[in-house]
Amino acid sequence: MISHNIKKYRHSPLLNEAIEVTNDLGSVTFIGAAAVFLHTNKDRGSQDLDFIIDYDATDEQLQEKRYIKYNDRRNGYTTKRKTIFVDIYKNTNADISGIPTKTIINTAERFEINAKRGRINELKAANLEVLIVMKYNARRNQDIEDLETLASYSRRKIDWNQIKSITNDDYHYSRIRALMHI
Repeated sequence: MISHNIKKYRHSPLLNEAIEVTNDLGSVTFIGAAAVFLHTNKDRGSQDLDFIIDYDATDEQLQEKRYIKYNDRRNGYTTKRKTIFVDIYKNTNADISGIPTKTIINTAERFEINAKRGRINELKAANLEVLIVMKYNARRNQDIEDLETLASYSRRKIDWNQIKSITNDDYHYSRIRALMHI
């Protein structure tokens, strides 16, 4: 698992909430705006936090912590913490944006955040290449903007061979490169 150290901690409500969620629930892997922030250090002002719980949490455990189950195709959980909405996926979900949850968890990267008063917090996020493929697969307007942000701020870190391996498809691989203007 790759580990990063973010020395320049910027105040970000989303990142602060990600730290609180991690402290509250333990091992989780961020997959949305927080993951993009961790890879780029750019906050897009998102008001929701998406993550996978890395362990087999029971419905009762989550409900005790005031997470509310919703029954749709994702079979996830939600809550509102302060001003941030939280969407939780269990590690038993088959996939998210075409990527198996086990793959997202097993390839996640660790980020050490140097917070105020020298405290270090560790967060996990989908690795850069998995995140790129997830954003490409979802292709909502915000996902396209995230791909452009990832291209602008993380271009030199992208392992294109890994993206080609994840997509296992020359067409989608070339479309990702085109969408990211690379």
